[in-house]
Amino acid sequence: MKIRFLNFSVVLSIMILFLSCSQEKNDYFDYTDAPSVKVASKTGFVNLIKLSEEVVNIDFSKNSQTGFSNVKVFVSYTPHTSITELASVTGETGTFTMTIPNLLTKLNVSQNDVKVGETLRFYFDMAQNDGKVIRDRDVVTLPFSCPSALAGVYTSLTSGSSTDGCCPNPEVDFPGEVTLTKLSDGRYQISDFSAGLYFKWYEVYGITSVNQTPGKLLDVCGNLSFYDTQEPFATPITGMGSVDSNTGVITYSWENGYGDKGTVKLTPK
Repeated sequence: MKIRFLNFSVVLSIMILFLSCSQEKNDYFDYTDAPSVKVASKTGFVNLIKLSEEVVNIDFSKNSQTGFSNVKVFVSYTPHTSITELASVTGETGTFTMTIPNLLTKLNVSQNDVKVGETLRFYFDMAQNDGKVIRDRDVVTLPFSCPSALAGVYTSLTSGSSTDGCCPNPEVDFPGEVTLTKLSDGRYQISDFSAGLYFKWYEVYGITSVNQTPGKLLDVCGNLSFYDTQEPFATPITGMGSVDSNTGVITYSWENGYGDKGTVKLTPK
């Protein structure tokens, strides 16, 4: 017996405002004279969790001073360096729509190879009705990422085993309740990493409340891991888990420095 000490659907809406100028035909505007590009999107990133459902919708419009006859849309995928022409949109109020899977196919990129933090970068060449070409040197960048919204109250079912002789072994489907509080994007504090097991097992060693065993979880696209978490007897907590994007159910496993282990299933209330 060990001795314990208590201590796209992402939607891009791009408005291109054309400026009057006196450049020669087919010259490119200087950066300071380039038309502005405003981006309004639902999430601001391509959702990796639902990558197959994502769509890019680019909408071009003009101001009252001038129109355009053609806009060419180019895209690059970082970390690659090559730029690929996606489409040539004709007319004064053209639109361009493409699913992200089709876009990646055009770029010869497998969906399985896309990682968090990589980006799509969109470029535009615009031909005005009078033949002048505007190269918009502003680049619209769309990162690949994932939403994270795990904060809330959950009911819990926990199974685990202790290496100490004090405790029922194994414990199966012990019921409880925990709260996840957002610390920053993708980072959460869980009110009790053991979901009640520590209080049940180690009250004999001085654990008096489930509030004595908080933890910190990192969510990266539905993959969870513990960080900066220590149990009351001064050993680190390690573990990993996942989030079901359809149900919101969280499942993770944890282990302390003594070899105690647990598996927790959290269901949103």
